[in-house]
Amino acid sequence: MKFYNLIFIALLAGCSLLRKEGDHKTRIDYDLIDFVSIKKELYATDSIYFLTGGESRVLVDEWNSSKPIGMSKMIPEFWIRVHLKNDSIRIFRATGDLMKEDNDWTYVMSNASLFSDFWVNAQAIPPPPKPPVLNAACDSISEKAKTDYKNGTREYIVMGLVEDTEFEMYYSDYMQRNYNITMKANCVPTILEECYAESMIDEIEKEYGADIIELTKVKAQIEFCKQ
Repeated sequence: MKFYNLIFIALLAGCSLLRKEGDHKTRIDYDLIDFVSIKKELYATDSIYFLTGGESRVLVDEWNSSKPIGMSKMIPEFWIRVHLKNDSIRIFRATGDLMKEDNDWTYVMSNASLFSDFWVNAQAIPPPPKPPVLNAACDSISEKAKTDYKNGTREYIVMGLVEDTEFEMYYSDYMQRNYNITMKANCVPTILEECYAESMIDEIEKEYGADIIELTKVKAQIEFCKQ
């Protein structure tokens, strides 16, 4: 494997993508949960919905009692974000009755329609209001991201998993070379880190277009295949 971007590799390792085979899931403590959100796209900001307290309890029980089926690849249908009271966030991917967290160890739930039921029900639930102090802090750090962008900082921060494939590392190098954008991954972001990331991504998309990732991945793939 070619050695494209040491920083990107280190960030991937920090997201636990390089765990050894003996690693296992981390249980969820229901008492530590603030709220749980669900969405269908990793980068979605306008279609995020929320679980009730009862549904959050069901999710916790299902995850904690789920059985491993080993390492597997899957295209996520849902992204589940467990927001904890310490402002950190655990991010899960789900498809059908399968669920995984920050690596490819996959677990099967007892209810095959669990996540699709959550999705249907959650669309009728309004989001929990942010505390005024947190709103102010989010606004402040969002402004910092805008200032950083004007001063030359270009960081596209993915809130969740980025697999450490050769192409992803090439793509990170491609974005740095062509757009001076540093690709980063944060598997366990705090709410304020999300505020910063969303504001930074918004600035990038204002300059280059909302489809910058899709377009540049196509271009990078063509370049990558010519090597």
